[in-house]
Amino acid sequence: VSAAMLNVNKLALRVLPKPYALSLIQGIVTCAFLMIGQILGLLELQSDTSKRFFLAGIFWALPIAFSLQMLAYVNPETAIMFRTFSLVGVSIGDFTYFGKSFKLNEKLSVVHIVLGGILYATSDLQFNVVGYYWGLLYTLMLTVNMLFLKATFDVNKHVGDWEKTFYLNFNGSIAFLALFLIFECNGETQNSLDAVDSSGALLVIISCILGILIGVLATVTRDALSATAFDVLSNTSKFLTIAIS
Repeated sequence: VSAAMLNVNKLALRVLPKPYALSLIQGIVTCAFLMIGQILGLLELQSDTSKRFFLAGIFWALPIAFSLQMLAYVNPETAIMFRTFSLVGVSIGDFTYFGKSFKLNEKLSVVHIVLGGILYATSDLQFNVVGYYWGLLYTLMLTVNMLFLKATFDVNKHVGDWEKTFYLNFNGSIAFLALFLIFECNGETQNSLDAVDSSGALLVIISCILGILIGVLATVTRDALSATAFDVLSNTSKFLTIAIS
């Protein structure tokens, strides 16, 4: 799912070149889907619990928003390069705040992945200054995302995975909405929406479906793994992203 998501978002941005609007749509669709689960009695959503996930939702949303901004200027392979760089900060934070000890093979794995990203950066034929600016912001916020969400999940283990997914998307959509209102709420966005045809709408719908799936799967995986292990797993899946691209 993660491997397909990056490429689908890249295609969706071609028909709707408004990253914050696309992020907002995906967040709203995920929340609506999960609220149906609550109506059916499958989920138990509480406003008090949602408040505990407010900052987590913001930190969850910002890397997504920045990654879509980045994808507007660079290809998926370059986006993966910035994804790998977060491993350095995450592994340091995992050691410092969560007391994780790393075996030699784990250290070598992190170094290998990061060096691969650096090697790619030195030979990137589609270098774009604006794209790299968004990429650096994406790396920074993704590092904060990995560590803060792991800490939040650890103190809220009693909350179900579907519920956590809702709280992240609900609070994250507040960040998406703020970014949309500040940067994209204009006539140009309306024109972009009016220009979306049926095939473009299908791409947006597919991105929303993948957003629901990746949201739940990521939540389940975060609970089971350390912040570094989750980051390594996420980066490993990107080999499939390159193959699809």
